[in-house]
Amino acid sequence: MQVAGVVALLLVLIGASPAWADGKFFARNAPLAVPYQRALIAFDGSRELLVVQSRYQGNASPGEIGWIVPVPAVPKVGTMSPEAATAVFAKADHETRLELVCVSCWYFALLATLILRLLIAFFGGSARWPRLVGTPAGNLVLLILAIPPVMILTIPVLALRALVAGFKGLSTRWPRLVGTVGGNLRLLLYSFVVMIAFTAIPQFSDKSDSPQVSVLSEEIVSGLNIKVIQARDSASLLEWLNEHNFRHDEEDSRVLGDYIRKGWVFVAAKAAPSASSGQVLGPEGMLVPLVLVFPTRQAVYPLALTATAGARTWIDLFVFAAQRVTTRPDERRIPLLYAATKAENLEWLAPYAEPKGLLDGVPLAEKFVTRFQARLSPLEMEKDLIFLPDGTKEYTTRWH
Repeated sequence: MQVAGVVALLLVLIGASPAWADGKFFARNAPLAVPYQRALIAFDGSRELLVVQSRYQGNASPGEIGWIVPVPAVPKVGTMSPEAATAVFAKADHETRLELVCVSCWYFALLATLILRLLIAFFGGSARWPRLVGTPAGNLVLLILAIPPVMILTIPVLALRALVAGFKGLSTRWPRLVGTVGGNLRLLLYSFVVMIAFTAIPQFSDKSDSPQVSVLSEEIVSGLNIKVIQARDSASLLEWLNEHNFRHDEEDSRVLGDYIRKGWVFVAAKAAPSASSGQVLGPEGMLVPLVLVFPTRQAVYPLALTATAGARTWIDLFVFAAQRVTTRPDERRIPLLYAATKAENLEWLAPYAEPKGLLDGVPLAEKFVTRFQARLSPLEMEKDLIFLPDGTKEYTTRWH
């Protein structure tokens, strides 16, 4: 049953230690960057397996970093060694590479061959090629071959002309709207109404005599200390974070509040005091991953907290399901890279997960994998990615 206001957070080594929120890092003095994040998702229609791993960039040791990931329901939590994660994602990458076919290479090779033959014909005295050039069929062939180069040259010119025309139009219309007294008063009134609305929202938070924040569970898994904490409202959660020196800013508060109002869970992890550096930091600067299993009606990849870092992040996603998946039509922010049915399902993944038995009974039988990849801006990460069924059409070859 979904519990309103459930929050899962990590608290390890209480003190002025930094926290990392869903791919976002916080150091003592300034947030750290998350230049790269990769995830493997398996979804069977009612449960999701999420393996997520990130690389951080900045002045902080791995043992000082806390990682917070929001999910829509209370999950089973675990991890795998950095070396195991490297092997898992290397296998997924190898099996989802496109076959590239260079059509343009063949086109320009053919075009160059024809031009060379024509030159030889004209200057070498060939009897066949001059007659071919002068015929309607020959002229049509040359016209068809000339269309792509002409388009390549003219489209940027037309786009530039349209852009210049647009700016010229704005320069004559917009100043009259903003520079007038009436326009300025309207903008001031709109700003005042929005400010009052946002100020009034917290006044309607749930009030109860029961504890506002309580620790639900705590465990250490392969060097990671994980706590699950329940909060009834965002105000109580933020107060708890302040008491335990979890640094956050106004934008983090807004995003956390949005998740709490939806009844989501925040799972967080941090290196246990007894953990070695090898248990936390792996090859290529990748941190130890989180392995989460939770019930959900739709496959989801959380991004909203990542957006608050204010930096672009390279995202690489592998989604295993019964069929190809896509994002919502109005949120096509990350392009499709690969889609195909594989001969092998994900059962090979189970031995890598810790603790042992974590993936017993989880969705590992799905064979259709869809891969997405892109460098997303903070604006493109303001909403979580929701994946929807998209038929069984495969995409394994790209013509370019």
